[in-house]
Amino acid sequence: MSDPEQLHPESGARLLFELREGGSEDARYAIAALMPEAVRHDGEGHVVLGTEQVEVAGLDDAPDWVQTLAQRFLRQIAAGQRKKSEPRWPRRLLRWREK
Repeated sequence: MSDPEQLHPESGARLLFELREGGSEDARYAIAALMPEAVRHDGEGHVVLGTEQVEVAGLDDAPDWVQTLAQRFLRQIAAGQRKKSEPRWPRRLLRWREK
């Protein structure tokens, strides 16, 4: 995949999730929030299967809507693992949204 620094959008935010740890009950992701004008916010996310409980840390300087978006995408990642006997967490996921 391309260098994340080349992925900055002209508008909105592009979120890059990279798997750091994936187990049978939870997963941890590094999160890069890429914004226009080469602005970047780095954080991490943790999601627990079954509850779809998510935690996002380190994106404190990002706009609130970006933090909320990161939480929603983590929930979607977890929801995709619900019916699997053994979770297969996506290694890398890139999503874009307009504000």
